[in-house]
Amino acid sequence: MTEPEKPKRRIEDALGDHTLHPKGTLHHHSQLPLPRRSFWWTAITVVLIGFLIIQLSFTFQQQLRAYPAAEPWLSLLCQWLPCENTEDDPYQALRIISREVIAHPATANAIQVNATIINQHSQVLAFPVLGLSFKNIDGQVIASRQFGPEEYLADDLDHNIGLPSHELIRISLDLVDPGNSAVAFEFQFSPAQ
Repeated sequence: MTEPEKPKRRIEDALGDHTLHPKGTLHHHSQLPLPRRSFWWTAITVVLIGFLIIQLSFTFQQQLRAYPAAEPWLSLLCQWLPCENTEDDPYQALRIISREVIAHPATANAIQVNATIINQHSQVLAFPVLGLSFKNIDGQVIASRQFGPEEYLADDLDHNIGLPSHELIRISLDLVDPGNSAVAFEFQFSPAQ
């Protein structure tokens, strides 16, 4: 008895929608061509990065306002999102750009507090009363004092002309050392009386 003859199949029928690469490897055809898939993945990635930048800008808007170059972008963002309004209290527009506490260079048991502030409000503001608090490791205030403009401004600055908009102002205070328990310090601005 001879076996029944099997129908011959073409290799194309056996592979279906697969093709044989010239080097003998099998490749599957996807439904979308590769350039189209790359475009959609790139577009989705760009949109997600854009949303991330917007969210970070909104979350850290107060910190970003310390940089004058960020102001136009934040203004544009605030046209569509509910941003914090600094117009109600213009002194909220004052930012500390840099700050440091060092041992006083000439006096024992004294420190020097240096800072640079900027007025990000659109108008000139009267120089504020500057509050300075020192805190211990538990966050409790251990020393606090307020200073008028004549106490923290350099002698060559006239505090009567006001704090110009978008201009850096350097302040310096000479103080008695609050001791080793002071591990942090904080500034507050309030309108001058």
